[in-house]
Amino acid sequence: MPILRKILSYLPWALLSILVCIAFKYVQLGPSVASENRLQQIFDIRDFIIYALGSLVGIISFTLFLILDLLWFKRKWKRHRNSEIYRTVLVVALGLFASWMHTVLEFELDWF
Repeated sequence: MPILRKILSYLPWALLSILVCIAFKYVQLGPSVASENRLQQIFDIRDFIIYALGSLVGIISFTLFLILDLLWFKRKWKRHRNSEIYRTVLVVALGLFASWMHTVLEFELDWF
């Protein structure tokens, strides 16, 4: 039961990380251009790619957050009253960093 409680306590952090990465990918790639053809609107894959890519990068970002939180952050800021604010800033910063690193590796260095 304690394992389930710990997993459920990290679920909001995972959702926040995924949402931050999806939003950042949406800002980077921009909205899809409205087409006049109805068939192109139905099969518009750009939004799906933004959600799928943002979710994948968000999961990677959350994994980094989980490692940092369990190994370092919980011990150092265990009884600090602003620890939730610091953790939120850490999730957002790691999400932005992971999204930026994906952009650098994909478009600048052509690794993926």
